[in-house]
Order: sequence, then structure tokens, then C-alpha cells
Amino acid sequence: LLSSAAHAVERLADIKKHGELRVCIWPEYYGVSFRNPKSGAVVGVDADMARDLATQLNVSLSFVDSNFAQLKDDLQHNRCDVGMFAVAITPARMTVMDFTLPHLYSDVYAVTSRSNANMQSWQDIDRPGRVVAVAAGTYHEALMRDRLQQAKLLVVNPPATREGEVESGRADVFMSDYPFSLHARFATP
Repeated sequence: LLSSAAHAVERLADIKKHGELRVCIWPEYYGVSFRNPKSGAVVGVDADMARDLATQLNVSLSFVDSNFAQLKDDLQHNRCDVGMFAVAITPARMTVMDFTLPHLYSDVYAVTSRSNANMQSWQDIDRPGRVVAVAAGTYHEALMRDRLQQAKLLVVNPPATREGEVESGRADVFMSDYPFSLHARFATP
């Protein structure tokens, strides 16, 4: 929810008044808030928690498609009441959003195609000529801006995807977290 206790109380009153909890999700976040392309069902740990919260509030639930780059605007323009897709707590986000206690921890994972299987360490990634893709607005964007010294950073805005940039050869590797990296699959080169 957006900052300020008064705003949070007002938001909760609106949710109860309208009888609906609108939850922003990134529907491509495998294991967290993933929309199954066959069934349309939203599954994952944060999707389950959204259902539990709606039940506790005794309201209906609506999932609103969002992403890390647009979540702030979605909250500020009242398109959703809360964001639930493993949104990392960062100093920049803390200036405009309140957070629950963390419930998911993940290290940063580098995902690449089989044709780049020679990348085994950070030194293999951060070197001249390498391109590292990250999704716009994610924790990984700020982290890679800070950490990369030699490789080029490619910030990918939806509808383009980090994995699409690697698969196309425009990037060598993309940075992600454990749940999403489990889902990453590439066509055989």
C-alpha cells in the first residue's frame, strides 16, 4: 500500500465498501503470481496469500496485471489496492510504498542459454562484450547498475522479456531470482 497510516486506513475502508480487493500481480512470475496460459488460473505463493487476504477481509478478489516498472503508478492511480508479486524492498520503493514483513528470500541467479554454458562465475559475466539483461523496475536493475563494471546492462521493458533477449542473442545472460529461474527454458540453439 502507498505510504501513510491514514491512507492505509482509507484504502482498507474503500476495499470493504466496494467489497473487492484488487491485487496487482506480474502474471509471468512463475511460483509467485503466474497465470497459467491454458487455464487462466493465477497460481503461486503470492496468489495464494492474496486469496487468503480477500477471504479474511470477506471481499471478492480481482487480479490486476502489472509489472515492476509500473507498480508505483498502478498504486498511485488506484488501479489496485496492493501489489503482491514478490516485490523487493528497496530504498526507492520505501519512499512511496509500505511493505509487509518479508516472506520470500532469494539470491540473484544468472540465466543463460546452452550456447553460453561457458559462463560459470561472475568474472565470466562481467567482462567486455557481455550483455546482461534485467527487467525494468526490478531489484536486479538497481543491483546490476551498481555491480556491473565491464558488461553492458540491457534494461528490458514489457512486453519484451529478459529471456527473449537472451534467446534472440541480443543479451548473453539475464538476472533473476530462484522461483523465476526454475521456469526459464530456452529453445535449443
